[in-house]
Amino acid sequence: MIYIISTGILKSDMSQNSQNKPTQNDSQITMPNQTSQQTESKDATQENTDQNLVHSSQDSEIASSDVTENKPKKEGGIVSLFVTIIVALLLVQVINVFFLQSYRVYGSSMYSTLSNNDRLIISKFSKTASKITGKTYQPKRADIIVFQSPVDPDIQLIKRVIGLPGDRVVVKDGSITVYNKENPNGFNPDNAPYGEDLPKTSGNADITVPKNHIFVSGDNREGGNSLDSRNELGTVPEENIIGTLKVRIWPLNDAKFF
Repeated sequence: MIYIISTGILKSDMSQNSQNKPTQNDSQITMPNQTSQQTESKDATQENTDQNLVHSSQDSEIASSDVTENKPKKEGGIVSLFVTIIVALLLVQVINVFFLQSYRVYGSSMYSTLSNNDRLIISKFSKTASKITGKTYQPKRADIIVFQSPVDPDIQLIKRVIGLPGDRVVVKDGSITVYNKENPNGFNPDNAPYGEDLPKTSGNADITVPKNHIFVSGDNREGGNSLDSRNELGTVPEENIIGTLKVRIWPLNDAKFF
């Protein structure tokens, strides 16, 4: 910030002397050399003032020089940039591992809910919270989850939750029926908004879901379009769950929350 200081200059009006001129009746006393002494005194005062101004200016310059020399040096730009990049990468890694992660869909096992090359955001908040509290994470029925395959841990799959621990899941005559304590006569879990466009469910199975496991199925259930708990995959350990689908971000015209 630049400050501009305006210095005012004041002038004394000496014309009053001409109004106070002595008349002939006034007593006049002349003091020799008084005028010259006053002049010399004024010159000496002016000279001292000039010297003081010079000294003051020099002191100001010295002080300014000292301030300049005492300024701290800036840290190296390359080091700061490197540290910023490392911190950003660590932050992204923490978010991916514990909170949110982006996925791309390969295949058609979840069609028509999800399509090949859809971009998704998976939430890991609940899974992380369960680890912190020491509790077992259990998703809700009808949630779409990402998990490690119990057959091949290097493969991650995306399916819909159909049966929870203790449920008896029966696949028969093109549909799924779930039996449990709350529904001893069974119910169809696909009687939900997502089930309106589902094809017939192929296969025959009668499975009681073990403790700490879930029964999953793809939405594209006709024929062999989905590897899931109805066939070779079997039930999925809850510890294999990675997260729950929350948002489809691509394609933009099909973006939605789940």
